[in-house]
Amino acid sequence: MPERLVVPFNGVAAGATGTIFGTMASMFFVMYLDARKLAKQAFRATMSAMLLALAVVRGIGYFAVDEFNHDSLMVFAYAFPIMLIGIYIGNHIHVRIAELTFKRLVGVTLMACSIPLLLK
Repeated sequence: MPERLVVPFNGVAAGATGTIFGTMASMFFVMYLDARKLAKQAFRATMSAMLLALAVVRGIGYFAVDEFNHDSLMVFAYAFPIMLIGIYIGNHIHVRIAELTFKRLVGVTLMACSIPLLLK
């Protein structure tokens, strides 16, 4: 699909998916960034920036409607150290894998995520 079609489609799909299901719609971002053929460092940095911006805006929205409560903060407190471990492991993997391996991994991940959707 040409990039001029991928950009608006993925933007609308990411926004709709995020709104309907409360997700970050990261698969649509991955599809877009993969279509841009970014180097793995640029891919990772751009993806991180997009998800951070979404998380901040979403967090402000949840705070504004008083959705942060003791239970949600406790879940975060328990999950945060595990997330840091995941970030550490992911960083070591990312630094060590080749560009071609990274691109193949992105493609395999996209295909693996699409299979459950196709089977429903």
